[in-house]
Amino acid sequence: MRNGIHIHTLILLAALMLSPSFVVNAQPGTETAVSSQEDILEMYRQANSFYAQESYLEALNLAERALQFSMSGEKSDMELKILELMGDIYHEMGQSSNGIPYYLRSAGLHEVRNDTTDLIRLYEKIAVAYRSEKVYSRERAYYDNLLQLLGEGSGKKRTAFRSRIGTAAYHDGEYDTSIKIFRSLRNGSFRGSDSWTRLTQDLVTVFDAAGRYDSALHYSRELLEIYRKTMDHAQVVRVLNNTGYYHTMLGADSRAAEAYISAIDQAEKADISRLDIATMSSNAAVAYSNMGREKEAIPQFTRAIEIFGELEYFRELSRNENMLATLYLTTGDLYNAGLFSRRSIQSAVMAGDLLLKAQAYQTYSAVLRRGNDPVNALEYYEKYLSIRDSLELARRVRIQQLESRKSFLEQQERALRLRLKEDQVSELAIGQLRLENEKMEQEQELIMQERNLELLKQDSLRQSMIITKQQFEVDRQKRENKLLEQEKLLTELKLKEEEQAKQAAERETMIADQKTRLAEIESEKQRAEKKAFRWMAIGAGALAILILVSLISTRRKNLLLARQKKEIEEKNIDLEQKNEEISTQRDEIEAQRNLVYDQKQAIEAYNEEVLKSIAYAERLQAAALPALDFLEEKVEDHFVLLRPRDVVSGDFYWFAEVEGKLVVTVADCTGHGVPGAFMSMMGMSLLKEIVQKEYITHPGVILRRMRKEIINAMGQKGISGEQRDGMDMALISFNPQERKLAFAGAYNSLYLVREKSNEGPVIEDVKLEPNFEDGNFYLYEIPADKMPVAHYDRMDKFRNHEMNMEKGDTIYMFTDGYADQFGGKKGKKFMYKPFKKLLLKNSQRPLKEQGEILANTLDRWMGEIAQVDDICVIGLRL
Repeated sequence: MRNGIHIHTLILLAALMLSPSFVVNAQPGTETAVSSQEDILEMYRQANSFYAQESYLEALNLAERALQFSMSGEKSDMELKILELMGDIYHEMGQSSNGIPYYLRSAGLHEVRNDTTDLIRLYEKIAVAYRSEKVYSRERAYYDNLLQLLGEGSGKKRTAFRSRIGTAAYHDGEYDTSIKIFRSLRNGSFRGSDSWTRLTQDLVTVFDAAGRYDSALHYSRELLEIYRKTMDHAQVVRVLNNTGYYHTMLGADSRAAEAYISAIDQAEKADISRLDIATMSSNAAVAYSNMGREKEAIPQFTRAIEIFGELEYFRELSRNENMLATLYLTTGDLYNAGLFSRRSIQSAVMAGDLLLKAQAYQTYSAVLRRGNDPVNALEYYEKYLSIRDSLELARRVRIQQLESRKSFLEQQERALRLRLKEDQVSELAIGQLRLENEKMEQEQELIMQERNLELLKQDSLRQSMIITKQQFEVDRQKRENKLLEQEKLLTELKLKEEEQAKQAAERETMIADQKTRLAEIESEKQRAEKKAFRWMAIGAGALAILILVSLISTRRKNLLLARQKKEIEEKNIDLEQKNEEISTQRDEIEAQRNLVYDQKQAIEAYNEEVLKSIAYAERLQAAALPALDFLEEKVEDHFVLLRPRDVVSGDFYWFAEVEGKLVVTVADCTGHGVPGAFMSMMGMSLLKEIVQKEYITHPGVILRRMRKEIINAMGQKGISGEQRDGMDMALISFNPQERKLAFAGAYNSLYLVREKSNEGPVIEDVKLEPNFEDGNFYLYEIPADKMPVAHYDRMDKFRNHEMNMEKGDTIYMFTDGYADQFGGKKGKKFMYKPFKKLLLKNSQRPLKEQGEILANTLDRWMGEIAQVDDICVIGLRL
């Protein structure tokens, strides 16, 4: 019964922020050339200008181009700005669901950078976008993130964000949480302040929605006290009107009537609009009607109807006409009851309100039934039921759409964050490889420097040896010179002695021969003495000359040796300086090596955490796969070969027994690693829902249902360039009692190996021809449809192939991983033809042995080449 001014005062959220965006892959056919940073900046500026002018489509096109160009390099600030801008554009276009991925991508990159300021802005925008999509749980989650980023400071912002969390909880129906938050904030506000008053209004709104009218009434009285003190007559009227409503809901109709009449009296002082007065009159009429005071209720209804009619407010006019018709029906006045019922129907038609129309039909049906017109009464009652059922269906559809949109957005966020996590892991791995490469280069440089240092040391040693050798030569030369000088002196002395001995002999001979000639002898003696004196003088002069020449030569050699010694000393000083420089460089290299080692340790620790998470995901996926023991009881023999490319797999197998039929499938999901595993978990979940809960065993129908559910889950709309994640599948349903097998495939075929003595399989009255033969066996290929379990250009029904099975037949189901594996001497693919021959050649062996042969053949084929895709092969002997 609450309308107009008594309707809840909705919580007004503070106006939010600025602008954000998400990275998408460049679509086929778009420009891929990398533009310069200046070009990208100019496109961003133009897009921003269009956005400011509300030309959103032009802004979006420019922003998308700028984003594609900016993504070609490393993650730049410009890319983050473009992502944010695209999120803003979609939000302003009323397409927040399209903008959220861009915000999330930008926020994820800021999280890696730990940009707190930018994250606060982006988280706030993401919260607002989720509120626009009515996904209030995610809105609350991001406001919680904001509170964590803000810490204990920023009191006003924390209060504002907590208030928004309370509002989101209210919209999400978590009234207790909302009440707790608003009460806490109100206790921290000064009584009578604007914030205290607003929070009190919020509490009234939440208590009203929760149906706790006594609490709503309590807080309304507090508001009434404040508004009367501030002489705010308009608010006094509104609170009185709401107070009347709460009394009505609590069954205190007399107090409700008093509150409504008091509100009408106050309305004249407050200059309240006639529309609001009509609403209060209607509410007062309801209170009087509940008390059985029809005489007082009818004038109030009449005044309300008159005002609503004048204002052409047809919705409230229809409601009041219907209530007045009900009142007349209660008093037995069928004429006025029928009159106002028909008027109510007309007003509801004018208002275009199906609910009011249905209520008017129901009242008029009751009037006709009381007036003994059962035929028309039934007709109008059926009209009422028809509208009621359609409205209920529409309500359920809206709820389902809201839940579906909520689930899609949450799933989209999880997938995006998972993809971002993978990107971060890839970037870390690349960074680690880069660091390893830099480390190797530095180590090589260090080795070269150490080698150069060793050469310098050797050169220094060589120089020292040369100097020592030269010093030795100098010393040796000195000794030789000294010996030469001594030998020369001895030679001169010997010559002198010999000459003296000869002269003495000659004198003795002359004395002996000429004793008699004394005068002559004396004369000769004087001449001989003079001659001897001259010879002695000549010898002494020659000896002095020789000594002088020797001294000059020795001096020159000493000067040369001194110069060489000085040059060697200078070279030694230069070598010592170079040694110091090399030592400094070695210290720097060791510091860089330590830094690289620390970074390597950090990366290894992060990788260890990621690997632990992936290992846990592996255990979860292994637990989700059905136990192989189940097949032991259902088939004669079997093998399963499952080899993930990474730790977790995008290929999976699944089987179950439903109503006596064995359903088996092998699927290849888009991607591998974590994304592929995510798709495989979803695939197994859908199969359980379709096969085990809905008891569907028709392979074609199962694939069709799978396709529909995947399209809905992934939000695929068939738009050009859209990511078409899905699955390739081979699926059989086998009835062991009738020995009939049905098969349907999405890209993945089925191989059947049968003895030649048995008839070939017949499908749709056509006998299949074998592909290969080996000994006593044929291999037949039952083809799959060339379309995936996802949105595709071709969306036909999946064909269902049915055939009779012979005793000993063996079937093989597989993904494309085995045939597409590179290997061999030339590094080429294994291909399907050798794969078929390998299966046929070993088909007579036990299936577990066949599985080992397949695994060993694959290992030999791969050699040192890495596995390129997930691999899954299943063999069943039926």
